Amino acid sequence: MKMTSSALALCIMVYMPLNSSGWWKGPLFNPAKHLTQVAVALSTDNFYAVDEGKLYRSAQLSPKRLTQRIKKYGIKTIVNLRDEALTSKVIAQEKVVCNNNNVVFVNIPMVNTFMSKSAITSKAHIRQLLAVYDDEKKYPRPLLIHCKAGADRTGEAAAMWVLEKQRHASRQEAIDKALAQLRPKYAHIEVQFPAKRAFIQSWPGRQWLDA
Repeated sequence: MKMTSSALALCIMVYMPLNSSGWWKGPLFNPAKHLTQVAVALSTDNFYAVDEGKLYRSAQLSPKRLTQRIKKYGIKTIVNLRDEALTSKVIAQEKVVCNNNNVVFVNIPMVNTFMSKSAITSKAHIRQLLAVYDDEKKYPRPLLIHCKAGADRTGEAAAMWVLEKQRHASRQEAIDKALAQLRPKYAHIEVQFPAKRAFIQSWPGRQWLDA
């Protein structure tokens, strides 16, 4: 596997805070195994199918790579989970690609707080995400969801699709399959953003949004 410079830099960003904090010595983080998985994800745009033909996930793609993915997979709607105020140039470029390819563009700035166990995505943003998932006419399939690395916010959004748009034999099965979207395979390291898995594990259902 050939690791790009950007992938290597992100791997170092993942490892160094954990190393200095001592988290890397715990059972939740295996540096050799998990950083290899992270490197693979970041070297391949972190592009995966969540629900083939319906929902895909990725990192932030260059305009050229995004155009390629749109054409190859027939992407009809893109949901960018980054803060537009902080990434206006990148999002502006993405909007141009969407306009040129008749793709619906949506921005939902989901929260991503390092090392926080309590900073969860707001109800307003979860409502907005589920509204996109629910309205196939306004937001045609296939969808592509992404943040910067396609790991944490994207993993959470993918997990919400699994919970709310797929059928399962039991609630526990739904939770287990949803949590599978938040793994080192997708460059997600739990101890960096523990609130993501905690939120999915305790998801009470849509009634929480109206509480």
